[in-house]
Amino acid sequence: MLYSDLWILGDNDHLTSIETDENGIITNVSRKETSVDPAKQDFFVTPGFIDTHIHGAFGFDTSDHDAKGICEMAYKLASVGTAALLPTTMTISSEEIDQCCASVFEAIQILKDSSKPHAEILGIRLEGPIFNTGKCGVQDPENCISPSDGMELISELERKYPGLIKIIDISPELEGSLDLIDRFKDRFVFSLAHTDADHDIAQKALLRGAKSITHALNAMRPILKRSTGVLGAAIDTGAYIEVISDLHHIDKAMLKLLYSDVFEEKVITISDSMRGALMPDGIYDLGGTDVEVKGGRTYYGEGRDLAGSVTYLSEEFRNLMNIGVPQKRCVDSLTINALRRMSLDKNTDLPGVIEAGRPATFNFFDKEYNLIKVINHGQET
Repeated sequence: MLYSDLWILGDNDHLTSIETDENGIITNVSRKETSVDPAKQDFFVTPGFIDTHIHGAFGFDTSDHDAKGICEMAYKLASVGTAALLPTTMTISSEEIDQCCASVFEAIQILKDSSKPHAEILGIRLEGPIFNTGKCGVQDPENCISPSDGMELISELERKYPGLIKIIDISPELEGSLDLIDRFKDRFVFSLAHTDADHDIAQKALLRGAKSITHALNAMRPILKRSTGVLGAAIDTGAYIEVISDLHHIDKAMLKLLYSDVFEEKVITISDSMRGALMPDGIYDLGGTDVEVKGGRTYYGEGRDLAGSVTYLSEEFRNLMNIGVPQKRCVDSLTINALRRMSLDKNTDLPGVIEAGRPATFNFFDKEYNLIKVINHGQET
């Protein structure tokens, strides 16, 4: 298959052709001398997007520990431009986390044998249970465990499901968290989350081997002029930052700052979506808590606080482009940056980059940044 005269957003200013084979693999990417004239282009192309923090969507949730449900989520996410994902647990019991690992492992095997377009499952992410009980948000504090107990849990899960766990969220201020990071930093990505840590504690954790901060400015101290908190520590250490760009979790002006030169290639756009994403308004379960979905956002508890999101990456892409985030920085935050954080950017079996040898997985958008077509492993979804 030949896709001619494409404008690959953020890649270069020249028209590009992509050739693919019968197996849905890119065989050649050729750039023409013809420069792109945006006024004459009715559409443009991006690589398929990578969501490394997603609890659920389309009525399904990772914490249901249901392999078929996870597969359905992967099938449906492909149709909205998500090419790969890390199913993410809530702070549930250790036994349920084990069951989630088993279901994600099973889902990966099912999808390997499926010819139907789907988002690839990269592994699993554990959001909790090694959290500060005072900063849990919608997470269940009764299921939080200490870093020493977490060490046992992680060791057992890695023994049973080697290589499956990719990212572990952790509160760095807990006694033993730094030792836990030290022990496992070469095997997993640690991300600072649901934390009351100040700048110095967060900086110690990042220097000891943690690589990122989770949903920046949410479930952590704010950044102030003399007390810069976890986000300030990320600035000082060059850590990755995750950002929910649904326009509910973070104001537009702050989004512009987070996607500025301050963080350069270290910004990762995530959905942090729950099962109510891409579903009608209503009440949906999230880790045992009833969450109301209404008008594109979530509400829970007496304070009507946020509880995850109901966005998806293609929608966040449109939000970011509409507020003026530079093209390449926006696209990279949705693709290659997520892979780099997990040291998967050189794995040519994965989507997220348009180059020869990679899966032919890319998204088509119109001039208003609306998704109009998805090619997933050479198939139109």
